[in-house]
Amino acid sequence: AESGKARRNKPVDQIINEVKELHKERNFGLIMWTDDNFLARKPSELDELFSRWEKEIKIPYWINTCIETVNDHNLSQLKSSGCVGIGIGLETGSDWVRQHLLLKGRMNNKFYMEKFGLIAKYKIRVTANNMIGIPGEYEEDFFETIKLNKAIRSLGEDITSFDVTFMAPYMGTV
Repeated sequence: AESGKARRNKPVDQIINEVKELHKERNFGLIMWTDDNFLARKPSELDELFSRWEKEIKIPYWINTCIETVNDHNLSQLKSSGCVGIGIGLETGSDWVRQHLLLKGRMNNKFYMEKFGLIAKYKIRVTANNMIGIPGEYEEDFFETIKLNKAIRSLGEDITSFDVTFMAPYMGTV
């Protein structure tokens, strides 16, 4: 497969067995999955992972995922299997920046609000990860990001948060 075109996932059995073994040694209180799109696995794999995690592991965990993978089916299973938080790459509150600079044309602020609202419905903590300083971004775009984060925060101040990072583009990446 072309570089970046194939997704490699560990089999569910391997994940469960590795976590069991490491937990014996380290007695985890929380597991943070650093996969940038945890919910991109095949639905059957996710179903198996959630079911086995709930029965065999029982350790709270936090994931990162893309907003388009958030749905009722996944959220219900995340909640019941012990997910305590989700990080979402919001990036910007400017539809213009999202569509023209980040090339995520089908996702707009309304879509993000619907999905963050769905997460809030399941009372799972969620963090909106934002970037500022995107080449081509204007001050007005930054204020749109603030406005969207405030709207997300209003969904539940006890379960919503946000962070802001400064974009540091490298030659050839933008």
